[in-house]
Amino acid sequence: MILVYAEVISERLRYSCEVLLNILLKHDFEITDDEKVFAASSHFKINYSQKHFDNCIEIFPHQILFENNIHSIEPALIWKNEIAFIFSDDKSETGFDCFAATFFLTSRYEEYQDYVADVHCRFPAQKSFSVRNNFHQQASVHHYASELKRTLLNKFPEIKFAQSNLRFTMSYDIDIAF
Repeated sequence: MILVYAEVISERLRYSCEVLLNILLKHDFEITDDEKVFAASSHFKINYSQKHFDNCIEIFPHQILFENNIHSIEPALIWKNEIAFIFSDDKSETGFDCFAATFFLTSRYEEYQDYVADVHCRFPAQKSFSVRNNFHQQASVHHYASELKRTLLNKFPEIKFAQSNLRFTMSYDIDIAF
């Protein structure tokens, strides 16, 4: 079990934790906003707040996960081993806010903002943050999960993760067959 502490538990945070911790890393998690429960817990811990706790991974939160509105965001970007990490910061042990980055990419946050649609009424790919910064062909969220896993293993070498069975299946989308 991984226990995540946040001062505010939002649906966006729940979603990001579910994607990173449960779906990709195959690990059970729980989120708490109770400092005493978090501090006393013997579980593997992630502190997702501006407060400091001992014996946990500390990730400094970006406000995107605690907002209810949608607005234009240009996430801070760093490159590490040819991988693009968004919502980068110097305070987090991971070097970036993996939860905000996961939410931004998997929710396709940009597509809910005002934009000029293409001729098929779609969000134009050229306007995407990942296309403009040339990381649109990376499995970014999987890289973020791997980075979080590496950070957790460095802090808690006894933590166990299930083996991932990621597969690639080629498919074709044919609108008009004949």
